[in-house]
Amino acid sequence: MGSKSGKKRGPAPLRVYNLSNTSPVAITRMVAILEKLLSKKAHKRVVTMPTNGDVPFTHANVSHAARDFGYHPATSLEVGLRHFVDWFVQYYKVNVRGSGNVLAGKTAKRKSMPMSAAS
Repeated sequence: MGSKSGKKRGPAPLRVYNLSNTSPVAITRMVAILEKLLSKKAHKRVVTMPTNGDVPFTHANVSHAARDFGYHPATSLEVGLRHFVDWFVQYYKVNVRGSGNVLAGKTAKRKSMPMSAAS
């Protein structure tokens, strides 16, 4: 008796939309932008590219959002990351200009956000 998992049983009741720019970006470019915005050098550990799913570039297919909402990306990576860093610093009360860990300035009132190389 076989499993039926993974078989489509009609249209999905909900849809997830990928909202991003459609241009591929090297991860090293994204890290360089974040280093500049945070005035911090990233602690990089460059390893051989795994063959089991890691990607050298990241980009989005926004065709469903374009079709359903008329979405057309207009924000550059630099501007988007600047907005994200501004929000993150304000929300988590982070002191990015000080010495030490970027998260050293967070307050105890907010839950800490786990950070890893995979996120």
